[in-house]
Amino acid sequence: MIFLERGKAVVKLVRNTWRHNIFNAMSFLSLLFLLLEMLIPQQAASVSWTLYKSDIHGFELSYPNDWAVVKTQGDSVFNLQNQSSGIGVRIANLQMDEKTILTEMSKNNNVFIIELRHRFPDAKTILNQRTILGGRPSNCIIIEYSLKNIDALIKIRSATITCPKGGKLYTIQFDSLADEFRSNYNQFQKIIATFNFR
Repeated sequence: MIFLERGKAVVKLVRNTWRHNIFNAMSFLSLLFLLLEMLIPQQAASVSWTLYKSDIHGFELSYPNDWAVVKTQGDSVFNLQNQSSGIGVRIANLQMDEKTILTEMSKNNNVFIIELRHRFPDAKTILNQRTILGGRPSNCIIIEYSLKNIDALIKIRSATITCPKGGKLYTIQFDSLADEFRSNYNQFQKIIATFNFR
């Protein structure tokens, strides 16, 4: 019986040590998170967005307040630009008959990259897939090409979404430096997710 009591005492001591270690670990983590909150500047919990509506352009969308509408001449082009990074979104709605729209859609899928290679020989398709824009079937093509600067080549990635609606072909284009494309494209996708036809 004494042996069993000692066995129980050992088990009880092990359980108490285990609980003590967990308590210490939780206390340490709580202290660590408190210090991190004090040292790391906090971003605003939510970024405010502005709603843009236009019967002339035939759509509405929302964009973060660090973006701005850039005035353009004419009713068929809408430009939106990030004020800090300079990246932008260009939306064009071109009046076309149904046959021309279908031709342009297939051109974006097939001939577009060939035409681009005349200007940029290293142009290549990164992605070419069906998508949805404002609840309508669309096509998205992402390409990469180089621009010659004075003494360097700059890699550019460009995303173009095309969608026919009501006798118009909507074309949304977004360009970014290739090495910044992923983070910039996330911003673009958040804006385009708010796009609706009017």
